[in-house]
Amino acid sequence: MLMTCIIISCTTQETNPTSTTTAPSKDGFHLTLPENSLMKDKHPNVLMIGNKIILNLDEYFTDPLKIDSIGLNSDKIKHTFFLDERRVELDVEGEMDFLSNLTFRAEGVNYDLILNRVNKSVPVNMPGLNFIEGNTSIMKIGFTKKPTGVMAYWENYRIPTTIEDGFIKVTVPSNAIGFKHSKVKIYAHDDDTSFIPLNIDLKNGIKK
Repeated sequence: MLMTCIIISCTTQETNPTSTTTAPSKDGFHLTLPENSLMKDKHPNVLMIGNKIILNLDEYFTDPLKIDSIGLNSDKIKHTFFLDERRVELDVEGEMDFLSNLTFRAEGVNYDLILNRVNKSVPVNMPGLNFIEGNTSIMKIGFTKKPTGVMAYWENYRIPTTIEDGFIKVTVPSNAIGFKHSKVKIYAHDDDTSFIPLNIDLKNGIKK
């Protein structure tokens, strides 16, 4: 069955992002950003249904031919990169995780695309996330049900998360301070279902 995908704008627990080169800074960490982003959508999210999908890279990038390589953080998805044809084929082996991350490296910068497995059935009370507190480097996120995995993104870039002390902790890059408007998106899941994603709008790195 050919997998269908829907592009919408909108972790297994992992502490290190696969998104882009980082370096320590007094504000936590700093992302290496391009002068002009190659990704068209600030928060691309692919909803995956079935066991095979073909991604047309022209839908995501202004110039797909600048992509040097791609990588996946899941061993349940095999990928084939056809640069000349500007497409990527993804084949799911078995049942994929609720959340996976596809990384495109171009001109020394990594761009991230989240792969979101669609729930087989939508629960009556879908678990959610809520902002507790935060500053320009660390955000504390609450939840209605403890997740088993979390992924967070600032703009097109995956950022570090941990689940500890009854909260999700998200590390926001120091780059956010220099942006009048930017956004953090947080995705989570447990063993049974995906959570309702949380969007946090920032002004110079601080929640509006």
